[in-house]
Amino acid sequence: MALTQIRQSGIATGVLPIVKSAFSAGLASDQAISGTTKINFVANATLFQNFDLNSDFDNTANKFTAPVAGIYIFQVTLYDVTSSQQVYGIQMFVNNGRKQNLVMTKANSPSNESYSGGTTVWKADVGDYIQMYAVPSGDLTISANQFHTYWFGYLLGGV
Repeated sequence: MALTQIRQSGIATGVLPIVKSAFSAGLASDQAISGTTKINFVANATLFQNFDLNSDFDNTANKFTAPVAGIYIFQVTLYDVTSSQQVYGIQMFVNNGRKQNLVMTKANSPSNESYSGGTTVWKADVGDYIQMYAVPSGDLTISANQFHTYWFGYLLGGV
């Protein structure tokens, strides 16, 4: 059985369907942020690769909803183009509550825009929804650059 496949529980029949859950999301356009702000990721953005295998990503609410209880891996990268400000942190919210700061790496280019990113592993219950927020040092703009601003996630295995 592949790592990203698990059998969905609670089905009355003897044969349980395989569940695959993986997505990539980006920004449809640049996003101005100030203070702790939800990042408006969408799975149909112009990315180097677009996918939402199980239709678990809601483009209107900018969230991923866990189709089954399991262990999920999420990676987020943000590219801000405001030279006078920077992203201090990336926060994962689960069911509208802050749960974790992503481990964050940061790099500044010679023109002082910055790249921030992080990865986390999360045990989610069926129906839990996840959103990503950024915490900037002030008013800044997150670029919709497909190579630098994206969020992807996938189901590692069921619990």
